[in-house]
Amino acid sequence: MILSIRNKYNAEFTAEKYAAFLKDLNESFDYEIDFRISESPIFIDKRLKEELVKAGNEIVDVILRPDFKALSEAAVPPNLKV
Repeated sequence: MILSIRNKYNAEFTAEKYAAFLKDLNESFDYEIDFRISESPIFIDKRLKEELVKAGNEIVDVILRPDFKALSEAAVPPNLKV
């Protein structure tokens, strides 16, 4: 986490800004979000962002494999399948 940005964010946070944030989300999606939205983002550097994006892409690559279903068939015990 980038501590200097975290500290600046914390110092400038207000209930009014959070309410405006929620209003913007609800209006943007034309839907009233009925769960708590985190008002505390995580500030990460470029290197960590790139690692996270790479990991996400690798997960997608596996999920999109034609043999993924066969590979993951044993992942869920038979008594828990629905």
